[in-house]
Amino acid sequence: MIHLRRHSLALFVGGLLVTVYSCTQPPASSNNSTSSQSQLEGTDILFRIGDEEVSREEFQYVFEKNSINREEDNLRAELDEYMELYVNFKLKVLEAEDKGYPERPSFQREFGQYRDQLADTYLTDHEATDKLKEEAYSRLKEEVKASHILIQVGENAPPQDTLVAYNKIVELRNRIVDGGENFEAVAREASEDPSAANNGGSLGYFSALQMVYPFENAAFNTTVGEVSQPLRTRFGYHILSVDDRRPSAGKIQVAHIMIRATEGMPEEQLTAAKAKIDDIAERLDNGENWFELCRQFSDDVRTKSRGGVLPPFGSGEMIIEFEEAAFALENQGDISTPVQTAYGWHIIRLEERQGLKPFAEMETELEERISRDSRSQITQKAFIARLQKENQLEENQEALDQALAMADSSLLMGQWVIPAEAEQSNTELFSLGGGEQTYTLSDFLQYVSTKQGRSPYRDPAQYMQALYERYREDGLMEYEKDHLADKYEDYRYLVKEYRDGILLFQLMDETIWSKAVADTSGLKEYFENHRDQYQWEERATATILSAMNAEVLEEAIELVQEGKYPTQVIDRDVSFSGPVRMVSDNQRLILNEAITLLVNDPTATAELDVQMRGEDSLGYASVTSYFTERGIDEDRVSVRFGKSRQQNGTLILSVFSERSKAMEGFFNQEAPLALVSKEGLYEQDKEAILNEVPWEVGEHQVTWDNRSYYVWIKNIQPGAQKELSEVRGAVISDYQDYLEKEWLGDLRKKFPVTVNEEARKAVYQAYDLD
Repeated sequence: MIHLRRHSLALFVGGLLVTVYSCTQPPASSNNSTSSQSQLEGTDILFRIGDEEVSREEFQYVFEKNSINREEDNLRAELDEYMELYVNFKLKVLEAEDKGYPERPSFQREFGQYRDQLADTYLTDHEATDKLKEEAYSRLKEEVKASHILIQVGENAPPQDTLVAYNKIVELRNRIVDGGENFEAVAREASEDPSAANNGGSLGYFSALQMVYPFENAAFNTTVGEVSQPLRTRFGYHILSVDDRRPSAGKIQVAHIMIRATEGMPEEQLTAAKAKIDDIAERLDNGENWFELCRQFSDDVRTKSRGGVLPPFGSGEMIIEFEEAAFALENQGDISTPVQTAYGWHIIRLEERQGLKPFAEMETELEERISRDSRSQITQKAFIARLQKENQLEENQEALDQALAMADSSLLMGQWVIPAEAEQSNTELFSLGGGEQTYTLSDFLQYVSTKQGRSPYRDPAQYMQALYERYREDGLMEYEKDHLADKYEDYRYLVKEYRDGILLFQLMDETIWSKAVADTSGLKEYFENHRDQYQWEERATATILSAMNAEVLEEAIELVQEGKYPTQVIDRDVSFSGPVRMVSDNQRLILNEAITLLVNDPTATAELDVQMRGEDSLGYASVTSYFTERGIDEDRVSVRFGKSRQQNGTLILSVFSERSKAMEGFFNQEAPLALVSKEGLYEQDKEAILNEVPWEVGEHQVTWDNRSYYVWIKNIQPGAQKELSEVRGAVISDYQDYLEKEWLGDLRKKFPVTVNEEARKAVYQAYDLD
């Protein structure tokens, strides 16, 4: 996508926004680089660059798409400026082509990836997908409670096996519907779902996108109290009984404390587990802390450290006993009595209830879930059926029959060999585009030889037929991909924009951006020739404090006046036993935190107050060596020893800095924005608070923007020229603009630009401009 902005050309290339600055003024027409002549007849071609013509249609398409916020009162000027920028853009692309950039492997690789990604968005049936999204969302408003009976049969089973399974399920349905037998009893007796013997085929409540699509359809299309007709999924044949419908309960998030108690554990352990969960429940009733009890006692190691919180879930997504108990909780913070599941005992606490989001908020999620769901096969089949019609598929059944006849048992083992007489067969198998693209029997047999593997089918001809359908689908998709530009204007222009954008990026990087950074002598010369553009206004050396209230500010001001700033490591007390050189884990955490501060701030110093028992033999080096071994100079660490009357000694550590910024860590431990501190050299207009106090040396306090401020202006320096080291980034940017302007002038000489004024007038007329 190409975005043209005032004085810039912005390219959206595969998710990467690149802004390429153009010259702020077009080259003068006296250069004879641009001519406005009537050499171009008609109004279809807007301008010619070298030998390349750019249509009025292309220009208007790009302008329309990328000028959403255009100024209607100044539209003619915007069109002229946009055209100038677009000409510059095309000049650069033409230069890239002239230099052979499209033949570079790096370009072909990157462009190929972008083109394939873009094509994928066109190679699907959006209408079918939209209908499935709407259907799924509608169904998510309800929950169905159903039971089922399954007779297993493989997806690729031969017809005779499929018929046997179908007759079995029909017989079971007849026993229930006509014979009056109980569905649950028949499920326990005859269902081939392993869980049916225990649950009678019950699936509990579920909603859309939780079952395979054919099963979901049957559940939502069967009346409560009735038994569905037989339906087939990848698992086999089913019948289902719909027991209830209810509005969706949405999703909930709960936390739980679990005590493991599973089948097969000794009886005494099961009894102990029940006693333990009852004790936890009683302690919760008495007001003990949920998080502490969960951390100490829960057997769910994945959640105990975060309070037992589980991901949100809806109906049908948890084991039934747990789900029913969870959804029975009404208010946030409600806690259940102990609940038993196959995993053990649980106490459940309600964290949050979540209703169904609006369709607009769920649309992307629904599309992603549908793409992973079995219903995605429907959209694919619909798309392939559409392509067969649009791309004029013509099949040769006689040739296909020849291929099917060549299949033998070796194909099922992935060891099939093309018969010698068929290797060079040019017999047409099918064609696309009215014969534009043909696929021969030999082509297909080569495909079979490459793609064959151990087959899920039992019949070789059935496997050969499946491979043919895959081959035909691949052919249709490849043909469609090759003709997307003919069918879709958006695709045609986007591919061109991707291509040109990548060329432009690579060319600009080598010609302008990297050159400007690497050309140190040229950069310095440019800076020296334009020094007057880089000037400092008056600047103040200042310390600025911003506090949440006056009390915090006053405490911080006292520290500023002392010039010694505490950090977040202040008066940290860690007990120890034994020599200090035997550093404990707790000591190591605090010492390492102090070392980090000392490494990052060369003005920081550490102060340690060590109180030891009489029998401890401690030396100065035993403490300081921990710092010096980690690169901290000994003179930045001071240690004071004393006697401790306690059983264990203590180590009190503080780190101070000469930088006021450091005290943020001290003040912000409880309130993250209690204090903000900065110090440096500031221009008045570049630091807002400096406009709220007198611009003079001294200390100033003011309340502004709901904060308490202290500003200490230590001195004011007069305006001066900036040095290159101070403005290097800005100079590089300006130098790049300069190089680009010079370069564009050369390109206009190399590739003369001719504008069709009649076509320009037609552009104006398209926007009702005289």
